[in-house]
Amino acid sequence: MLSEGEYIALLDSDDYWGEGKLKAQLKKLTETGAVLCNTGREFITAEGEPTGHVVNTPEKITLKLLEKTNYINCSSVLVRRDVMLRYPMERSDLHEDYLTWLKLLGEYDFVVGIDEPYLKYRLSESGKSRNKLKSAVMQYRTYVCAGYGRLRSARMMIAYTINGIRKYM
Repeated sequence: MLSEGEYIALLDSDDYWGEGKLKAQLKKLTETGAVLCNTGREFITAEGEPTGHVVNTPEKITLKLLEKTNYINCSSVLVRRDVMLRYPMERSDLHEDYLTWLKLLGEYDFVVGIDEPYLKYRLSESGKSRNKLKSAVMQYRTYVCAGYGRLRSARMMIAYTINGIRKYM
């Protein structure tokens, strides 16, 4: 990792942040002692126009809560660098960010969120999660890779499916 700062901020090339995001996250991390902070997001069209659809995030995310669905959007994350060095993203054939967050929350009691749509998340046809069937298969494989076993992973897929429907309604 080439970064030398105390924190790593993640952002996909087609997304962008609203003003004040990093300042708000640094404040939240300082106040709570958490190692990772994410934010809510607003969907924008491929052309960058707001859709009006906002995905909220809990203010406190535990492993138990994260197992139901991935509340942490990668492009909204501000995380301590030392933590990312211990939990690097791997397995690009899976939801590598979600796998990382599951492992991270195996060590830490919680991470925090700011329920403001600081992230402007671009919807595109080429996105990794755009094909929902392919994404669901990747999700199941992510659970298995995280060590949940096939039966528990299948049960976890029920919550994932319900939460996915809610997220995009």
